[in-house]
Amino acid sequence: MTMSIGHWITTTARGARAFLERMAGDTRGNIAMIFGLSLPVLILMTVGGVDINRASTVRVNLQDALDAAALSAARSPYSDDINIQRVGMAALKANLKAYPNITLREADTSFILRNSEVVVATSKVDVKTLVANIFLPPYGKFMDDYIQVGAHSEVNRATKDIEVSLVLDITGSMDGSRLSDLQDAANDLVDLVVQDNQSINKTRMALVPYSMGVNAGSYLNDVRGAARGSTTISGAAWMVANTQKTITALNKANPGVFTANSHGYSTGDFVWISGVTDGNNSGQSDLASWLNGKSYKVVKIDNNTFSLQTIGGSNISTSGYQTYTASSGIARRCLISTCEVVVTSNNHGLSTGEDV
Repeated sequence: MTMSIGHWITTTARGARAFLERMAGDTRGNIAMIFGLSLPVLILMTVGGVDINRASTVRVNLQDALDAAALSAARSPYSDDINIQRVGMAALKANLKAYPNITLREADTSFILRNSEVVVATSKVDVKTLVANIFLPPYGKFMDDYIQVGAHSEVNRATKDIEVSLVLDITGSMDGSRLSDLQDAANDLVDLVVQDNQSINKTRMALVPYSMGVNAGSYLNDVRGAARGSTTISGAAWMVANTQKTITALNKANPGVFTANSHGYSTGDFVWISGVTDGNNSGQSDLASWLNGKSYKVVKIDNNTFSLQTIGGSNISTSGYQTYTASSGIARRCLISTCEVVVTSNNHGLSTGEDV
């Protein structure tokens, strides 16, 4: 009985050894077994790669949103960190609304003003993933994982002082509601341009009323100069006395010949023409509009006739214009070429270009 058991054990051991040797030497099915063992790892790596790519995309989006928020904070009129943080955070939240699958970590987000010149912004968000945290810290999370993505931005705050001059028309044409509307518009513009906080940018506005005159106040002498003593005006005239002549006839020629009996004009005198009418001939230019209301230089032909030139010396042609209505026009000799009023005041002491 004892020999039989020993023989059985020996036989069994030899059989098991032979089976294991055959198994070790049999290579059939190795590829399938290796693929089966590797498949879970390949799946995790593929899905993890998708998560990492998504996190990279979110990082770019966060950087864009943070840059815009930092720019908004830099453009604000505030110089304290509390308001800089408030403006920057509000802008960042608004920018991130386009990305609903990420969560802003407000505790890790800050906007500060450094040296009153640079807005420094940092932020982190949580990106929901599938399996990326199997390969990235913290290890051991398999479901409902998040990857933290951060960004940093700095914006130099530009300092530009603004000075604006606002000229307000307060002449008579602005009576009534127009002047009230002007006041409202000016107040609105002042509120927009002039900021209460002048520590960053200085903004100033000058208001200049435009009217027929300006009250310079205490600056009057600086603007105008010291006032001079008054002088008496002894005369004021624009034409030479007793030189008004009726134009009895006017031909059509270049230059046109004006007839005014015993006109008394000399070549180089200046005259003012008015009152000319014409026959309204069809197809011809208006003679009255051509001649009336202007000053001319005289070219004497004889005691009863003369022609006219512009002040610059060009002949006045009447050829091609409508027929003159006899004795309708008047010529008056002027004191100066422009036929403006000449004021006489002995020892006035004034110079050309001065205002009186």
